[in-house]
Amino acid sequence: MSSIDQEIWDISTLGWRIAVNSKFNSEWINSNSLSAPIKSIDDLHLEGLDVSDSHPHEVGWLKNIDRLVDMLPLSFDPSEFDLLDVGCGSGISTLYFCENYCFSSFSGIDLSPILIASAVRNLQIFNNKKKSTYKIVFAASDAREYVIDNLNRKIFIYMFNPFGFDTASVFVARNLETLRSRNAILALSWDTWIWQLLAKKWHKAVVRNSLYKLSLVAF
Repeated sequence: MSSIDQEIWDISTLGWRIAVNSKFNSEWINSNSLSAPIKSIDDLHLEGLDVSDSHPHEVGWLKNIDRLVDMLPLSFDPSEFDLLDVGCGSGISTLYFCENYCFSSFSGIDLSPILIASAVRNLQIFNNKKKSTYKIVFAASDAREYVIDNLNRKIFIYMFNPFGFDTASVFVARNLETLRSRNAILALSWDTWIWQLLAKKWHKAVVRNSLYKLSLVAF
């Protein structure tokens, strides 16, 4: 396993893969008539939010969701897990999970009430277009204060780099007992703070794709 000092956190190093993945995103979003607003830190600050540890909001590569799932063991059964999308923004990634993977339930949280309102609208648009009845619980919530329900079900948590490690460490520490009791899997896309997380030794296993900066962390 390489050290953080050897990592190159520059998306341009992925070359032609950028265009391929961006094209897939655009085609999937547009084919479903969804809204995918980009929010800068200044935009989020104008909402009166504490953005001291936030990252700008944009939709992560949807194909990275498939890559993360492909990193799971063959025995993995999504129907045994609840799906929680932390930093879900306008709900694009949550909807992608919903359409492609049969998790037991789907929910998404984001710091921005405006983005959550967009996620709710996108769900309505998606269900109308697909003539489906997908159910997703979206809520405006600060990850630093969020408490995961201690249910008797496993949980799969997805994050596309919504914030820095200060927030991530508070989120994990606050919920650590529940993460362990629910056999949680934390799926990180563009895992900029993975090494800091692993240094805490809270996890029991990790699998990583160093090319796309993807990590699966089991608790």
